[in-house]
Order: sequence, then C-alpha cells, then structure tokens
Amino acid sequence: MKNALSGALCALWLLAGAAVMPLVSAQEAPAQAQAKEPNKPNLTGSWKLKLEKSDFQIPKPTSATMSIEHREPKFSLSRTTIFAEGSIPSLEIFGYNSSIELTADGKPRQETGAGAMLIITLSWEQDELHLKFMIIDRDGGIGTDDTRLCLSADGGSIIASERISIGSDQLENRWVFEKQ
Repeated sequence: MKNALSGALCALWLLAGAAVMPLVSAQEAPAQAQAKEPNKPNLTGSWKLKLEKSDFQIPKPTSATMSIEHREPKFSLSRTTIFAEGSIPSLEIFGYNSSIELTADGKPRQETGAGAMLIITLSWEQDELHLKFMIIDRDGGIGTDDTRLCLSADGGSIIASERISIGSDQLENRWVFEKQ
C-alpha cells in the first residue's frame, strides 16, 4: 500500500506542477517593481535543493532547482526536479520541468486539462507564501498539494513545507533550497 500510495501522491505532485505550465495564463508584470510590503519577503532568485537538509515522504529526488521572479503581488516559479530511475513505480518519468505564474491575491483559479480540473490559490499568511493546488480527476477523486514557502532570516534559503493529501492519506515533505 505504501508504494502504491507514494506513487499516487507523486503523480498528484507532478500533475500539480506539470499541468499548470500550459494552463495558467500570466498576467502582465508591472512596468516598475512594486515596493516591498511589510512581512512579505521577496523570494526572487535561483535556488538549489539541499538534500541533506530536506526531508521527504515521497520518493527522494536526486536533485531540484527553481528560479523565482517575485514582484509583489506577481509570482513566477520555474522548477526542474530529477528522480532516480524506478523510484516512482506508477510513473514512466524520471524528471520534469514546470512553471507557474500567479498573483498572490488569494483568489482561486480554475483550470482544466490533463484529464483533471485544477484549482490553484496563492496567498500570503503572515510572512509565508501559501500555494495550494486541488486536483479533481475525471473519476471525482480529489487530491491536494499545500505548500508554504518561507524565506530564512538571512535570505539565503527557502523552506518549502509541503503536505500532499489524497483522501485520508497524507505525506509531508520539507524542501530546503539555498540561494545560488
């Protein structure tokens, strides 16, 4: 059951990231960067996963990088994640690239594609950026990927605390990225 669950949850996680790239339309970035608001850190930068500082209940990736362009309230993230061959039994992939462009306004966006309906919300909760995906597949199955991004006090790392849920099953992951 654990391997099947891990495979299903990884599929949800990958679908959340990969399905968004062609579906979420970017809004025009402001001509000038907006002033940083209190308690809303700027997450802009190139980031590399530090495996030794991270903790996973999904199959552990071998590497991951992300690039963020953040001009409040606009947020753009591109990531590449690589998994060891055979670590995700239900999938035929070993790596993927995904991109999202959203506005941190707390308004849900609904998209359809890849055989599923995707509802995406990006909002601030104090100094954490909260990214939530809800996926409803064609059979009515529901899964969520709830991630909170927090910038370290020195600005040198981002901690992404992720909770993946399918039905009553949950996996939690802690991704630690260091600025490059």
